[in-house]
Amino acid sequence: HVWDVESGTERYVLEGHKSAVHHVAFHPHQNLLVSHAWDATTRLWSLADGRQLLSTEGCFLRFDPEGRYLAFEDGRQLGLWETATGAECQVLYGSETLTEEIHTVAISPDGRLMATGSNNYGSGLRLWDLATCTEVAELATGRVPWMKFHMSEGSLVTSSHRGLYKWPITQQTASDRVLIGPPVTMAKPTGVGAMDMTPNAGTIVVDGFSGRHAAVIQPSLAKKTILAGGSQRMYIAVSPDGKLVARGNYQANDVEIWNGQTGKLLRTLPIGGTATVAFTPDGRWLITAATEYQFWNIESWQPERVIRDAGLDIGGRMAFSPDGEVLAIILSHGLVRLIVYRTGRVLADLEPTPRPSRVPPPSSSTTPSDSRSTSPSSSAPSADWKSTWTASRS
Repeated sequence: HVWDVESGTERYVLEGHKSAVHHVAFHPHQNLLVSHAWDATTRLWSLADGRQLLSTEGCFLRFDPEGRYLAFEDGRQLGLWETATGAECQVLYGSETLTEEIHTVAISPDGRLMATGSNNYGSGLRLWDLATCTEVAELATGRVPWMKFHMSEGSLVTSSHRGLYKWPITQQTASDRVLIGPPVTMAKPTGVGAMDMTPNAGTIVVDGFSGRHAAVIQPSLAKKTILAGGSQRMYIAVSPDGKLVARGNYQANDVEIWNGQTGKLLRTLPIGGTATVAFTPDGRWLITAATEYQFWNIESWQPERVIRDAGLDIGGRMAFSPDGEVLAIILSHGLVRLIVYRTGRVLADLEPTPRPSRVPPPSSSTTPSDSRSTSPSSSAPSADWKSTWTASRS
């Protein structure tokens, strides 16, 4: 309970702990409160509106006098958390109000650029500069539901109904410009949908070839292996070594495991609903996310770990940190959980923040130097893009 000492009235009841609270402390300079309870969790609260900002295991000890650090212990280690100001980090606005639904996001290996793709046919791919929070390019690609950055080249690989393409991206330090394209065709538009690839794009897997097949593409070897049989699936993942491919689908009740080198179906895993799929960076587990998250050992194909409190009605989303150590998963009602996936230790639960509607400021984004683009009905985005597109960072 939080009280106003001047008026003697109760301002908030902060609910979230599962047992009695025995330790609280105010941040010395910010409108924050930290609490610890017998449920072995520490929670951080905003006193501006009573929202819970973070929940994590362990017991806090105290803030330093400046409020920059919070000392903690969790029974195994003693350490410091660095606290932030609680202010919004970045808000990104495009050349127009972002009315389309963002379906996929990819961040460049150096953390400087972010690409966003929409699932709407009339929309395109947007490229953002995260240092300046500005949009540096908008490409008229149509819907782009799947994309990933090449980990060493920095190029962007996109998969959509128009085909599979690689977009070279060059950042010129001297002129502070970003050069994009022209796109390189990697597969013709034959209904290509879901896509995944190994870190350096040595192996790329795409679903939807000829309407229902998946394909394993090895660009350097000019090799394509078709995974024939079954129907087209919405979700696909490839192991880090490129040897295994997993395919999940909407209300399919199973996940298919394929040999990516021979194109043979190895087994199916009983899931019982819509399941997204992802291999861990060390290649040890396949994670399936249906109504719960299951970690399947790729040697025994038995679930070694299960997150049962996900509260999902449909397949959940997953993402790994750049160093491959932390897994972010989405639970019910938009709650994001950060996990050390090798041990299963929960680092934090991040609550979603309701956002008021905003009117975006006038755009400072630029347009490509060659503004010609294909019409939405064109099958190949590169058809009319005769020169490299440029976008300056203003």
